[in-house]
Amino acid sequence: MTLEEEEKEKERYENFKGIYSYDFKGLLNDVFASERGEVKNTNAYLSYLNLVKRTAKVIKELGIVDPFQASVAFEYLLWNGYMSKDKVLEYSPSSRANIASFLAADIMRGKSVCLNNAEMQANVLQAMGTEAYAIGCIFPVNVNPNERYRPNIQRMTSETKSSKKLKDKLLTMAADVAPLLHLGNHAVTLFKNDNGYFISDPTNLDFLNITSFLRANYIFLDGVTVEIKPFLTLTNGTITPMRFDEVYDELYAQHDTKSISFDQAKAFVEDSLATIDKNQCLLNDFYIDNQSDINDVCEYLNTKKKHKTKKKKPNFKS
Repeated sequence: MTLEEEEKEKERYENFKGIYSYDFKGLLNDVFASERGEVKNTNAYLSYLNLVKRTAKVIKELGIVDPFQASVAFEYLLWNGYMSKDKVLEYSPSSRANIASFLAADIMRGKSVCLNNAEMQANVLQAMGTEAYAIGCIFPVNVNPNERYRPNIQRMTSETKSSKKLKDKLLTMAADVAPLLHLGNHAVTLFKNDNGYFISDPTNLDFLNITSFLRANYIFLDGVTVEIKPFLTLTNGTITPMRFDEVYDELYAQHDTKSISFDQAKAFVEDSLATIDKNQCLLNDFYIDNQSDINDVCEYLNTKKKHKTKKKKPNFKS
């Protein structure tokens, strides 16, 4: 990095902290404080926490503790419907309850977009003892990435017939609230391990390396760079509150000194999926144990808010 680039990076970092780390954080807390308090006192919220903790537990029972492999295990469970009604999850920009302080709840209904997925993945990693947060980012439009590898996890979209699996689409639609607040068009999961901060994309099944302050590159989607936005789930970390200032400082200091290679990322995926394949009986019991909690969350959503039904084309990029 040249001296000029370093100066621009420093200026961007200081502006970011000044605008978002204080004022913006306070604004979000004020706007959603009452709803957040109401949600956290419901049986449905306790049931969601049960699902989070049970998911973390079953991943550990698989012998998976590394946050990279744990992220993959969560993605397998997510897209195979283990935390969803009727054991089906669809990528669905419409027909979601979209409760700002309880975003992951839509997964229990079997409908989600990236924001719901990143929220629950962050919560599960937190329950496993990993520092993690759902964050927003700007995914470049009209991008034509070189997809070097695709994990063998089937995804389904409500825009196709239910029997057709989603195999060849890039999912970049964030929850409806995000564009209104200029918080990005996509959501991912920031997590920290011993070697620094990394990003998991549970919707597009990929990892990202932090390359400079709040910028990151996809690993499997070669050539895609995103700009990280200040959005840290409106629940402000269901289990672990965000360390706003410290995280920004650490990301700025990290730059591109911490990264994983394509081969490492691929190995994390394949090792995790191989472990899961050998333990299907354990996962069957996991789903049965989830039924009561899934139903509690679904019943709450049915009484809390009418689901959106307007048709809306997902922002897919082939």
